[in-house]
Amino acid sequence: MVHLNLLRRYVYVVSSLLLLAFGTHTSAGSQSISVIITAYSSTVDQTDSTPFLTSTQEQVRPGIVAVSRDLLSTQLPYGTQIRIVHIEEDPYRCGAWNVDTILEVQDTMHRRKRNQVDIWVPSRAEAIQWGRCQAVLQVI
Repeated sequence: MVHLNLLRRYVYVVSSLLLLAFGTHTSAGSQSISVIITAYSSTVDQTDSTPFLTSTQEQVRPGIVAVSRDLLSTQLPYGTQIRIVHIEEDPYRCGAWNVDTILEVQDTMHRRKRNQVDIWVPSRAEAIQWGRCQAVLQVI
């Protein structure tokens, strides 16, 4: 079982590197990006003093994501629509996400975060349950 998990991780890492090395474009011409995905909820300790407003002054809602500032300035500006096309399999976290869901960049993460996307969820418990996963996103 350990060897199977190592093989899965190896295949994922190699496929992510190939996506990045060869222009990170799919056949439809949309860009793919390998990132860390986490989740956040509308609490002051996870956001700022206005936890129900995004950086763009939108109300938080399902489908809103915050991105790290490095991605915001290079690949995922505000308003960009994305979809998760691959998520590292983990039976306890991140795996229950519907990959057909369209997400929209409307928020920004703390300055210390790099190469990361944070999906808004309604409760702190859901954010904690989500965990931290490696994923590939497709820019729509």
